[in-house]
Amino acid sequence: MSRTAVVLSLLVLGLTCAACGGGSPTSAPEGGTPATTSGDDNQIRLTAAESSRLVSWAETFRSCMLGKGVALGQLEKNEKQIRMALPPSVDVQELLADTGSCGEAQGGPPHDSSLQYRPGEIVLYLPKRCLLDKKVAAS
Repeated sequence: MSRTAVVLSLLVLGLTCAACGGGSPTSAPEGGTPATTSGDDNQIRLTAAESSRLVSWAETFRSCMLGKGVALGQLEKNEKQIRMALPPSVDVQELLADTGSCGEAQGGPPHDSSLQYRPGEIVLYLPKRCLLDKKVAAS
């Protein structure tokens, strides 16, 4: 596994862990890993109030990222997520550091939400369930 992949995994894990606090993580068999889902399979359809809450947080997050020189695209909103596009030339190491500091400057992602880096984008959404192993979520 490349160093970048490891760092990306840790960022997603850290931001998801913060977001899953208070929720009940998906259980995994002893020594196993939790079930996984792909794309928006694990995303809740947002209510108007939830959309407003996530958009407000994402606007402040995006402003912080722009202030750090990250070319983060406009908010793209749909019924399940807020997406911010990234240019192909983004420096992933720098992006991860800035994502962490801008997210934590607001006290982390909104309650019960997940902020994730995916190649070419950053996505904010409400997961149906936390996919972290109970032992990881408790640490």
